[in-house]
Amino acid sequence: MTLSELTAARLLIQHLVPWGKKNEEEVVSWMGTLQGQDYISSRWAIGVRLPGSTEEKTEEAIREFRIIRNWLMRGTLHLTTATDIRWMLNLLGLRLIKAGASRNRQLELDEATFTRSNDLLLRVLEGGKQLTRDELVDRYEQAGIATTGQRFIHLLQRAALEQLICFGPRRQKQFTFTLLDDVVPDSQAAMGKEEALAELAKRYFQSRGPASLQDFVWWSGLPVREARQGLEAAKPLLQQENIDGQVYYLPRELPSGFSVQKRSVLLLPAFDEYVIAYRDRSAIFDSHLSKHVISVNGIFYPVIVVKGKVEGLWKRTIQKDKILVEINPFSPLHDRMREEIAASVEEFGRFSGKAVAVR
Repeated sequence: MTLSELTAARLLIQHLVPWGKKNEEEVVSWMGTLQGQDYISSRWAIGVRLPGSTEEKTEEAIREFRIIRNWLMRGTLHLTTATDIRWMLNLLGLRLIKAGASRNRQLELDEATFTRSNDLLLRVLEGGKQLTRDELVDRYEQAGIATTGQRFIHLLQRAALEQLICFGPRRQKQFTFTLLDDVVPDSQAAMGKEEALAELAKRYFQSRGPASLQDFVWWSGLPVREARQGLEAAKPLLQQENIDGQVYYLPRELPSGFSVQKRSVLLLPAFDEYVIAYRDRSAIFDSHLSKHVISVNGIFYPVIVVKGKVEGLWKRTIQKDKILVEINPFSPLHDRMREEIAASVEEFGRFSGKAVAVR
């Protein structure tokens, strides 16, 4: 397998050359998780993998809690399905809590404070209530629990990792929070640690391969020993390729009739899994471009992908009745490429339900 074949396979496996998925929930289930701290971008991460989807359909799946936004991999916000949220948190939650201990000490958040916080959340959210950030801050202040600086978000994150709360649907432009038990009852069949490691590895390599063990370690946040354990359990479902001395894993069977030419230009959102899910990104952009694609503080910008390679950036500006899209290629565009980018912009406009203008 060559590097160009590797990127072609990733486009297919990540459903960036769409095949077979019928709705938003199926896309998220296939991917396992989609990075979600930039909420608007995370909706487009679904839409770009599901022709015919719209922002409203994605919002509906989130309102109905078929797709749930919560803290997961590496302690960052992700989208996952209601079916998967429990076993993933069982596997990763305690590890993430321990990893945050030092920062919590800096914020003067001790176990007694977390207990008070969790008790308050149980009380104010009981009965299916969904409260916004501002409403919760008021409740905390009334209870004498300080929310200054980053204390508040760390209190919520801890409750989420303990499977107490999750994000609810938006109210206007504000996110709400609700009790996880009210939307995903804790009745899913228990999954032991070994089974969960195998399932996580299977999801990763089947949705993001060809990828290496080191890529999986980066994405999952697992220690190498446990990541390798999961990979070994998943290997019967995978095939192995060697490229420039590096071992990559991908599904044993791929859909037939695939050609990157069918969709050579993509406008991918910020933090898209095509970029962020790998420790080694040399297959999709040269090292000197890294500072353009990823900021010094870890922001992954929206990218233009041409036949699997990152060839530029794009930016959206949402106005009342339209979206302005700014195209910033790394090198001059020929006429056909401009036409294909224009088609991708129109696709984004259809998903968003607004007129788009390119500048």
